[in-house]
Amino acid sequence: MKAYYSFRIFQSENRISEICYNQIEISKLKYEIYITKK
Repeated sequence: MKAYYSFRIFQSENRISEICYNQIEISKLKYEIYITKK
């Protein structure tokens, strides 16, 4: 579910959203990085 949520967050960026949808581990990593930067 966390990976799905990250995918929704990165929907604005097609590249990131595609990566998150294809690779769940990377999506979680990007999600945590996004939250850390935000």
